[in-house]
Amino acid sequence: MRAFEIIQESSGGIIRRAQEVSQGKTITFAKGEDKISLVSAVVVPNDLDKYETKEELVQGIQAALKANGNPTVMWSKEPKNGGAAVITIWKNAENKLMAFIKTANVKKPGAFPIVWTNSEFASDTGYQQADSKIAERAQFNLKPQSILPPNTELDISAIPGTLNLESNKNLPDDARQQIPQLIQNVLEGKKDPVPGAANYSTTYEVDLGETAAPIALSTGNFVTGSYKEAEDSLLKPLGLSWRNLTTVTFPGGGRNLLYDSYLVINKDTTLKISSKDKKGGAAAAVTGLMKDIENNPERFQGITDKKDFQEILGYVKIISENRSDTGPLVLAVNFGMITEEEKNIILGNLGKGLKYNLPCMTTDTCKCSNVVIPNLV
Repeated sequence: MRAFEIIQESSGGIIRRAQEVSQGKTITFAKGEDKISLVSAVVVPNDLDKYETKEELVQGIQAALKANGNPTVMWSKEPKNGGAAVITIWKNAENKLMAFIKTANVKKPGAFPIVWTNSEFASDTGYQQADSKIAERAQFNLKPQSILPPNTELDISAIPGTLNLESNKNLPDDARQQIPQLIQNVLEGKKDPVPGAANYSTTYEVDLGETAAPIALSTGNFVTGSYKEAEDSLLKPLGLSWRNLTTVTFPGGGRNLLYDSYLVINKDTTLKISSKDKKGGAAAAVTGLMKDIENNPERFQGITDKKDFQEILGYVKIISENRSDTGPLVLAVNFGMITEEEKNIILGNLGKGLKYNLPCMTTDTCKCSNVVIPNLV
């Protein structure tokens, strides 16, 4: 995994969309004919995991709204206690600013401290992403935990008959027929095209692929690459083959940080699968990697105890223990790229929408001009 992939981590709903906006992309959501464009997303508090009281949280939200043009709040839930919030700033066709706010008990570590997925945002506010493929994925909602019993051991052969598509009333009738057949084809190794499935290829590859991946691994159907090498190194020492792994579990709610499914080896051991589409998908979350190392140190002996690994492990740990904004800056200080003072100045400017002709960050004479600090959070 490359360094920038580690820092970027996985896709994170509205906060991730706001990062794309800061990089020049236009993100539009729509409710009927009413279209709004994302401007930025701000997480409060900035330097704490949460506010202790409801009053502090409300004050933090109000201060952030004021610093971001006093948008009209269109949707929010009244917090019961303290906590944290993500404030998403939008503009309508008349360029009037509006805000949609989600609160949480506490910020989570990693790139996306408060996750508000596109589908959750659509359910809460009625606005869906106008980009056809992303909107389609939100509409279809084909993640395994949405179409199969979560946290339940399932026999691989029973998955096609276990699919629950009835609860999603937004699923088109043709897709409702295609999905069981696609999964059955993976199970049986049938290469016959499913009529009409190509119309939804991106959604099927990205989301339904998470259900298909453990089936393909267990049966050997439609697999390429280092499949045999992985069997030789991981399973043969245990006296097993891929075909011996016939039970799978799909993790349920909450923020599963690294894996999409678990092939069951025995009651104490699972083989964890992170599924990717043909483009490679999002990089695995660093927080999940570190949690696995800390919870199962014996599995990583011979790697984490190597002297030349300690420096890399230290960098990964810094990223996992900090937010997406602070982690790279802490590393930059460690590498001597910026000073501690400069790091604090950058953090102080995040979320304020400052972009052009900023004063230099150091007290020394500086020749720089047109400095850009995008609104990252």
